[in-house]
Amino acid sequence: MSWNNIENKALEWLAMLDKHLGLMSRLPVARSIGNCVESDKFYKVESMKVNGKPIEVKFTICKSPIKIIIKYRVPSPKWTDIFLYKDLKPIVIPFDVRLKEGIIKIDSSSTSKVSLGLFRVGLAKVTIKINGMLRWDCANIRSKKSYKLRVRVEYKVKELPCFCYRCRKCKDLVNVEGVIGGGSSEKCS
Repeated sequence: MSWNNIENKALEWLAMLDKHLGLMSRLPVARSIGNCVESDKFYKVESMKVNGKPIEVKFTICKSPIKIIIKYRVPSPKWTDIFLYKDLKPIVIPFDVRLKEGIIKIDSSSTSKVSLGLFRVGLAKVTIKINGMLRWDCANIRSKKSYKLRVRVEYKVKELPCFCYRCRKCKDLVNVEGVIGGGSSEKCS
């Protein structure tokens, strides 16, 4: 399989992520950095809000290795910056190209934490997990599915008296699978 075909399949992945998450349309103006393209500024995502205010995202898409990096900012009142420490890790989505199997897999997990004060006592954490598969070669087919995508968000808060994290809101934002083109397993892509 040539590099161009792999690039085309990676573009199909981006289209699927855009369809289900609606984020890729926030990449109107980009600048080139090495083998990556990055959006020029942070953009508000109205569909994703914290305390009624939209989060802001900035995208980077890299060619070698193929990956998407999502940096984000969460709105908060200015006075909380004195007391709270926000450790916001970027979401890195690597594309694992498996030539022998004829698939591209993604497996990403990113956890960000909010801590209190100088000693950074943990208060809350948010974990975003993205898992998926896109099949382009039907020769070694084990499943009739040609794609699946799962995006899960887990919001956990530390509670007393155990001082352990408890899930406040843990759910799948996207959980889809199917066949592209709607044909038989011989026409999986």
